[in-house]
Amino acid sequence: MRKVEGSLAPEDIKKAKAELREAQKNVRDPVQEKIYEGEVLAENTNTTKTVSEGKAVNNQSIDKSAENGIISGRGSGNEKSTNEEHTFEKVGEIDFSDKKAIAKSLQEFELKYKDSRIEHCRVFCTNGEVYEVHGDLDTVGTTLLGDKLKGSINEHNHVTGRSQYSFSWDDIKTSVEDGSSIVMAFDEKYRYSMVFSGEKIDLDEIEQVYIDCDNEVGDINALSWQSKKIKPIKDEDYQHEVVRRVCERFGVKYERKCKV
Repeated sequence: MRKVEGSLAPEDIKKAKAELREAQKNVRDPVQEKIYEGEVLAENTNTTKTVSEGKAVNNQSIDKSAENGIISGRGSGNEKSTNEEHTFEKVGEIDFSDKKAIAKSLQEFELKYKDSRIEHCRVFCTNGEVYEVHGDLDTVGTTLLGDKLKGSINEHNHVTGRSQYSFSWDDIKTSVEDGSSIVMAFDEKYRYSMVFSGEKIDLDEIEQVYIDCDNEVGDINALSWQSKKIKPIKDEDYQHEVVRRVCERFGVKYERKCKV
């Protein structure tokens, strides 16, 4: 655990944490809706192909839990919705080595879904196939694509007002599990990315590190109530700081940039 400036007795730290949690119950300001500029690109129906309903790629059947809306995949980190069906479709093909073409496609994806009330994910597979997965308010079931995600480049949206302004634990967990190469996400304010080195990451280990980093950031805020020398981390930057620390410890290149 990283050290922070200043020191307090254990009982003081515990007291400060309790006071912080109580105070935060009453200071959760709603996220301001952001007005976007630009036009939403029209969907190209000539290149869209729908995958047969009830079947996943690689001739694998969809997990029965998906039929009940219990989907494992990317998400904003909020409580998962359970009343909307998650679907996927093949939307075209692309030269996976042509990063400019992929970047252009991602720009279109962001314009297309920037105001969406559900989450979507566009996946560029190593074999050139391009898929879109459509989820619910807080999650998108990328696991429906199975092994297609290995080595892929993918991006998903976080619905306006539902974002933690960085990747959620679900985003990190599923990215490690499915072997994605580059993972991106965006919300109304930020765009963020994780670039994995290709080295295997133990899921139990990164989960424990995530918990440790979350506690570290929480400790900083708790201590800031007791010492003016310690600068608190804003709610908007809390998850960003947790993810930054986790990625740093596993050699994952993480970046967050303001969209405007």
